[in-house]
Amino acid sequence: MTRQGFEVEMADPTVVYSEGRTGLPICDARLATVNPHRLASASTAYTPDFRRPPRHDLAVKEPRRCR
Repeated sequence: MTRQGFEVEMADPTVVYSEGRTGLPICDARLATVNPHRLASASTAYTPDFRRPPRHDLAVKEPRRCR
C-alpha cells in the first residue's frame, strides 16, 4: 500500500495465523522466547475470585510421623 509517498507492506494474515503467531511483533517475540519449540498445551486462565482446583497429577506425600 502506498500513501503520500510512503510504502507499507502488510503480512498476509492467513500465513501469520497458520504459523501460530499473533501478528503483533512484541507478542510474537515474547512467545518465541518462552516457547521456542512452539509446544502446544491447553489454554488456562487465572482469576483471584476462585480457588484453584486440586491438581491430581502431583504425587501425594505421606505426612511425617513424630517418633
